[in-house]
Amino acid sequence: MQRHPTIKRLVMSKRGKFYLELSPTDEGDPGGYRSMTIPVHNGSIRERVHRLVWEITHGRAVPDGYVVRHLDDNRANNAPANLRLGKQAHNMKDMVRNGRSTRGAKNARAKLAGEEAVRDIRSRRQAGETLRSIGSEYGLTIQAVCDICKGRTWGWVK
Repeated sequence: MQRHPTIKRLVMSKRGKFYLELSPTDEGDPGGYRSMTIPVHNGSIRERVHRLVWEITHGRAVPDGYVVRHLDDNRANNAPANLRLGKQAHNMKDMVRNGRSTRGAKNARAKLAGEEAVRDIRSRRQAGETLRSIGSEYGLTIQAVCDICKGRTWGWVK
């Protein structure tokens, strides 16, 4: 490949084909994903690098309703082996599996210190204690205690 002397991003192949070299932004977009601006005939488009890598590797566009997942949750790791196509639900499972989720006590708005408190609430309720008395001890509403006991919140805690 030969580089144009004044247009630094313009390169020419040995066969005489021209390519515009594109490089991803280092800082990433607001979501932390690396992205790049691609010139098109009527302006430019901004696209996330991991989507481009997947599309080039697989020779097709990402289908509607699907996302390209980073298996290791590292948004800077755009190696094809680290990228998988999936639904957003798969992406959320990856996040939980890799410990990047803010559910439970990691959530800044959580009122409970951890899973032991959830187990205590459930066992006390099973023993017949009222929702109100449990809630007053933990600073929770009756509805919040009910949701914990029925598994609508903190549902992953056994």
